[in-house]
Amino acid sequence: MMKVASVKVVSVDFYRELFPRPYMFFAELLLWKKKWSSGFHILLDGYDGFGGLGVGALQYLRDEYPSKSTLVFPTLPSTFPDSTAQQDSCRVLNLMFCLQNVSEHCSLFAPLCLGSKGWRQPGPPRTFPHLLYDASLAYHSSAILATALDTITLRYRCRESPASGLAELCDELSRHGRRAAAASLGLPFAMKPDAFLLDTLETWQGPLWQSLSPNCLLEEDRIWMQSVVLRGITPNRMRNPKKEEEYTLKSNQAYTCTSIKDMLSLFLSCCSYATLSHVTAANSACRVTAPFPQIFSDYVSIDGSISDTKRFENTSVYSVPAIAGLHTSSSVGTMLESLHFQSNRLQFKKFHHFGSAGLEEDEYIECLNQLLQLRECYYEEFDV
Repeated sequence: MMKVASVKVVSVDFYRELFPRPYMFFAELLLWKKKWSSGFHILLDGYDGFGGLGVGALQYLRDEYPSKSTLVFPTLPSTFPDSTAQQDSCRVLNLMFCLQNVSEHCSLFAPLCLGSKGWRQPGPPRTFPHLLYDASLAYHSSAILATALDTITLRYRCRESPASGLAELCDELSRHGRRAAAASLGLPFAMKPDAFLLDTLETWQGPLWQSLSPNCLLEEDRIWMQSVVLRGITPNRMRNPKKEEEYTLKSNQAYTCTSIKDMLSLFLSCCSYATLSHVTAANSACRVTAPFPQIFSDYVSIDGSISDTKRFENTSVYSVPAIAGLHTSSSVGTMLESLHFQSNRLQFKKFHHFGSAGLEEDEYIECLNQLLQLRECYYEEFDV
């Protein structure tokens, strides 16, 4: 039987013993040489004992580098085969302790899971129109989440990005105490082989992306603030030069856009009421050659465009355009509320191994209250 370890936040002293001083000196020297570095982004398991280890590391970084921003992505598997009710309950408690402690020590965090529910059981997997993936395979689910991470973080990883890119991202999305965000991904960004971005956006139906955070339905919610990254669309595909006269006659505002970033910003401002959007555009597409799994439908061309005919047999997709983002909205509060509900209904005294790990019922109650306080930041009365 699989044993679910309990979360216990590891002390900062543990990390001073774990990492010898020469290694910490090297880390400090690296940060000194890269003074433009505005912080850290951290990927950690949120559902087992490694969550407590990750929170301890996060606390250590905050103590050592208090001026640096920290963006955290707690991850959850998309399936738990052969899991018992007891293990499901332990997982809920682990998630509650982990996310609440992460919220105390980070600048911003966004849970990642391909399951639509995520807590006791991941629930039905998220659907992508042009992907044929098996949610039970970590090989598939991890590739999708990695693509989202690689795209989202382009905002502060590009050479032309400002030195404060990560800090600005965290500051913008965590206003009013909203340290939790939802992640999203559109893979591939669906464009016809010879289409232009303007024509594609004008005829687009449905959401641009799919939520990657549990219990968050971004397509049904008004988003307050968001950071969106579109990659793989080059400037020459912004609009059709043969339709310049048509655009002029229609007084199309999109004709005044001089970049992919401006055009997507205009589109989001028209589609999302009172949403503050930061858009990043990168020319480079996402490389999906081996070892990336071939999970694309037969109608995805080798360059990631969506064709009306099937791809030739024995040919693989080598690159795809993608869109991804981080968002704050009331559905993030729904996510936190659902975790609070699942945690609050459990009788903590029945989980003896949490007590043996050093956790007391008072800590459990305090974590529940603090999680509820974080959830209250996402009511409409606190809208930006």
